[in-house]
Amino acid sequence: METGEVDPRLRHQSRQPGDESSGQKPRDRYVSNAEFPAVQDIAPPVIQCAMMLARLTRLRQGDLLSLRLQNLTDEVIEVGTSKTGRPLVIQWSDELRAVVEKAKAQRGKVQSMYPLPTRSGGRYTRDGFKASWQKVMRRATSHGGSRSITSGRRLGPRRRTSGCWLTRTCAR
Repeated sequence: METGEVDPRLRHQSRQPGDESSGQKPRDRYVSNAEFPAVQDIAPPVIQCAMMLARLTRLRQGDLLSLRLQNLTDEVIEVGTSKTGRPLVIQWSDELRAVVEKAKAQRGKVQSMYPLPTRSGGRYTRDGFKASWQKVMRRATSHGGSRSITSGRRLGPRRRTSGCWLTRTCAR
């Protein structure tokens, strides 16, 4: 066996997004500067807050949805990332504080330990949030959005430094 080759018996068997056998097409486009706010304008407040938090923090979906209020200190946001297991410290900006305050205000009288809770105050599951996101995307396409905005599960390739998990790459 050559260096760099993986023994086929040791390969992980799950399908990856963009894998031809998974039924998904590889992503090949970025979200334009006009598309991000267009979708955000028609999204419900919790989705708007999630979009902005994802854009500002660059957190992955699972990390964002599992974010707890105890992770939000006066100085920084401290998150244990699920993919790498490494702690991540995010500095506050005025815009980030405003988005978090907006998210907290959306909870109303519901007591929750999450800044982006469900109506009952619990944590969004991946599938629960995905259903809400898809509803917004259906509404976006029915309001004159292009078909290419919603093709595939996400809107472009994930780039940790330049995008967010909701739109895969956010407006720059």
